Amino acid sequence: MISNAALKWIPEKFGHWVRYGEFQGPGETITNEDYKARVEIAKQKMVDEGLDALIVFGDCYRMSNIRWLVNYRTIDGVYPQPMLLYLVPDSNPVFFLPMSEIPSAHSVSAMDDMGGDIREIRKDWAPFLKERAALDKPKKVGICGYTYMDLEFWFPINEAFKESEVKRSMIIEQLKSKKNEAEIASMKRAARVCDAGIEMLLELLRDSEG
Repeated sequence: MISNAALKWIPEKFGHWVRYGEFQGPGETITNEDYKARVEIAKQKMVDEGLDALIVFGDCYRMSNIRWLVNYRTIDGVYPQPMLLYLVPDSNPVFFLPMSEIPSAHSVSAMDDMGGDIREIRKDWAPFLKERAALDKPKKVGICGYTYMDLEFWFPINEAFKESEVKRSMIIEQLKSKKNEAEIASMKRAARVCDAGIEMLLELLRDSEG
């Protein structure tokens, strides 16, 4: 049982532990400009690897590829809500989400600073791919997140890009593995929050024993 005295000091103690040792240097906030820069880096990497298009898959549990690019993850649910991002070197990204997620993505993701083209994932995915295949005629298409991409989204890719070489890609996985100072700062802050939570629980247990 937690004592009333312990409950009173939780907010103050937790806040102190989280902020303790806060360092100088770049801010921990990753801005929409940072996300735009990441997309441009990914586009250049595509060009370097000879890709005409890159398809990036994610869902609410394996969201990091999409989150790294446009700062969005779908809401947890009974079914892992899917996300797809379509990239080409000379255009803004096109983002595909379930209808229920689209207003939220416009509100909180970086997409509106990159053209704001967000479409419904099941209604629009197949027609979009057919249109791009006809207009762009890509020779090579890469897929990131291929190890866990839902099969329902693979069939339209295979159908649309019959004349293209569709290949597995690790471009985003490789890019996101290299952390800048702001990203490292965010990771350190997350570690401090975890440490603070454990320390707070230990203090509560000690107080309860007394």
